[in-house]
Amino acid sequence: MSKMTVPPLRPSLVLRVGITGARDLSDDQLPRLGDQVAEILRLVRQEAEQLAAKQAARAAYAQEPDGAVRTAFRCLSPLAEGADRLAAQAAHDEGFSLIVPMPFAQAEYEKDFRTDASVEQFRDMLAWAGEDRLELDGARDRPADGIYDEARSYEAVGRFIVRNCDVLIAIWDGKPPKGRGGTFDTVRFAAEAGTPVWWIHAEQPAEPVWLNDTVEPRPNRAVTPAGMELRRYLARLILPPTLARPHHRHSFIERLTHSIRPTPPAPHLAYLQERALPANRLWQAHAWLLRTAASWRPPKAPERPTPSDPVAIAWNASYSLPDDLAYGHGQRYRSVYVWVFALVALSLFCASTSLALQIRWVGWLTACGEAVALLLILALLVVNTWRDWHQHWIDYRLLAELCRKQQALAPLGWSLPGRAIAMLAEEADDEHAEPDRAAWVAWFFGAIMRATPLPRGRFDAARLEDIRRMVLDDLVLDQLHYHGGRLAQYDKAGRRLVRIGEGLFAVVAILVLGKLWLMRGGHEPPVWLEWLTIVLPTFGAAFVGIRAYAELQLLAGQSRHMSGVMRRAAERLGKLDLTQPLASQELGAITHGVAITMLQEVDGWARMFRVKVVEAG
Repeated sequence: MSKMTVPPLRPSLVLRVGITGARDLSDDQLPRLGDQVAEILRLVRQEAEQLAAKQAARAAYAQEPDGAVRTAFRCLSPLAEGADRLAAQAAHDEGFSLIVPMPFAQAEYEKDFRTDASVEQFRDMLAWAGEDRLELDGARDRPADGIYDEARSYEAVGRFIVRNCDVLIAIWDGKPPKGRGGTFDTVRFAAEAGTPVWWIHAEQPAEPVWLNDTVEPRPNRAVTPAGMELRRYLARLILPPTLARPHHRHSFIERLTHSIRPTPPAPHLAYLQERALPANRLWQAHAWLLRTAASWRPPKAPERPTPSDPVAIAWNASYSLPDDLAYGHGQRYRSVYVWVFALVALSLFCASTSLALQIRWVGWLTACGEAVALLLILALLVVNTWRDWHQHWIDYRLLAELCRKQQALAPLGWSLPGRAIAMLAEEADDEHAEPDRAAWVAWFFGAIMRATPLPRGRFDAARLEDIRRMVLDDLVLDQLHYHGGRLAQYDKAGRRLVRIGEGLFAVVAILVLGKLWLMRGGHEPPVWLEWLTIVLPTFGAAFVGIRAYAELQLLAGQSRHMSGVMRRAAERLGKLDLTQPLASQELGAITHGVAITMLQEVDGWARMFRVKVVEAG
């Protein structure tokens, strides 16, 4: 567990525009197409700069020395002939930086271009990108060997652009696909991924069309104009979400605490102001209880090596901060409910002792003990609500897990799908409704993702081997260790707490039978017997309550399932031949599948614990 000593860093405001389109464009259409591409690029820049001037943006993003929001605009283009170069030229003229993914090594890719002049133009434009270029591990067709990788290679570079852009410009004639990896396939993939498309018709002087959430692109003149849709989209993308509805604010203590405490900052601003939480044995009660109940401590996790890939290093920094915060807030929240159950049991113990003994000084002492226990319960509930440990624990764990998955995917140019992120954060389905509180997690993660650099260089076998080792060590094997330890500890602790509860029930049953036997014979049960029949069920209920609140058996079941998933993923990763063309896509697909499964598991965990608010009564 790393130790956070600095506040979380604010990301720069970055927007990325991708391009896909036909290679053969009519000469008479080129001026119109160039103007329409330049128009959207100017609109993106102007709208972003206007939004960046708002107070909400200035508070959330990194700033220049003069106080303005630090902005950057990027264009992703493979620089193929036609639409790719037309957009790259317009982006360069509008001050966008250029990122160039290529389906093959540069020398092989240049064979696509028909003339020496075209190759020279490609190289001149490639120089605009500087080091921001990436050669994918695609390959040409080899019909004699029955190998057809060329279309897959073009498909891979199109999907790279979709995964790493915020808006996709499609210069397209609207006709059905002519083959795999073309513009239609890229547009359809964008629809599946949740990336909006600005469709410029390649052959007709029509108004641009905004395509979003459709797998059969077609114009619809009745919809809102594309420019208005783009402005709405950029506002949601750039500006942090407004304060969302509170979770489960039903108890009197919670309502009272929220009414008297100062209005807290928006969740993303609270995160940006966080500092490391000091270690305190008081907040280790939950961990101590599990270790004691299981008579077992999970072995220490192996030290996670510092990643060598620059993209992974950036994501590792983004992960470690919310991970530390989630751990600290989680320990406090879970220890609060352990202490609450213990103090409730102590309160009932004091009350039953006073009734059973009927001694004046004992009554005073136990009454004081009962009052102290109730005051401590009240104090714990107020502090937990005041500091929002419960919600912060869930929020920061969600953010940490998103960054953790992206750390594994980003070196391959893959990313988490937007729809999965929105589902995890429980964003409102109605765009006019106030989003759920956790929507800030999705927004902030998106801001980090846009600002984090993309992979550069070339995907060769040696580099892919390093990425595979990182995925195995930092994601798969680390999760195997975590879930294996959690399964063993939680399963054993859960079963032991059940046995303790059952044992106390059996003892109480025997004592009650003893009372009945004595009363049947006309004897008055002794005081100690009356006292035990009251006290023991109290502690039994406390054990049962802690076990039920902690969801030990359910979490153990999740860990059993995830251990199986990770073992299968490790086996598939180990068998992957990284010397084959497009091995990066196979590696990305396996890693993506693991990441989505982990997100679903985290989503289930978050939904389960959102409702487990510590309350009086």
